[in-house]
Amino acid sequence: GGSEDGDSGGAGRRDVRNNAASRDAWQQQSGGGGSFSGGTEGHDRSDERESSSGVSMRALMRDWGRINWLDGPDPPQCARLVADVLSGKAHTAIVTTASLPWLTGTAVNPLLRAAYLAKRGARVTLLVPWLDVSEQRLLFAGNVTFATPHAQEDFILSWLAERAGLSAATLGGRLSIRWYAARYHREKGSVLALGDMTQHFAPDEAGVCVLEEPEHLNWYHHGEHWCQRWSLVIGIIHTNYWSYARSHETGGLMAAALTQQIN
Repeated sequence: GGSEDGDSGGAGRRDVRNNAASRDAWQQQSGGGGSFSGGTEGHDRSDERESSSGVSMRALMRDWGRINWLDGPDPPQCARLVADVLSGKAHTAIVTTASLPWLTGTAVNPLLRAAYLAKRGARVTLLVPWLDVSEQRLLFAGNVTFATPHAQEDFILSWLAERAGLSAATLGGRLSIRWYAARYHREKGSVLALGDMTQHFAPDEAGVCVLEEPEHLNWYHHGEHWCQRWSLVIGIIHTNYWSYARSHETGGLMAAALTQQIN
């Protein structure tokens, strides 16, 4: 599971474009083409058209899917990594788009995931958004607001102890909560990060990263590539977009079919 180029950060930090074995395998799958956009055999010629800014977006999306797949850890590596996580040897980062007291899925589920992992012996850091008081009032019920992240963290830990039966003693100091600057986007109904979220983790915290609602976390992500920073990255989708699309009165079935293809 170590890096092949001497980087102490682990296998997940390799850049596949500099990995000859992965590149050769990718070229075989894509028809033997030597360019980054792959071979043309079996593909629509429109994939290979270049705009003034370079290779078409469609070709880039197709090829990045192959690259990330080829560069991922194999099942035995994943099994060893999971064992290291549960023993506390490898660190787990969980990044999400909401936090209590906003009672939404991306606040509650990641918190419980982090807490139960910590209870089993894992070292876990939960990274959650910090919102200005004016935006807290839009989301938190009962007009509850917090002047500092520390005050909100106390609320979260109290909720864990009272509602989930997971006290500080049960967690054994293995759960850490950190904060990233964010804003609430009313039109999207979502919290969006301000800045690079990867900067909140130390170089030695590069075991497993769980992205809760990755499609929202990456709206404006401009930091280090998740898959190059962590040995294993897991994305958890909280929204059934296919069901949402299907429920639309106008064009719902067509939108659902398109969503299914994207999935």
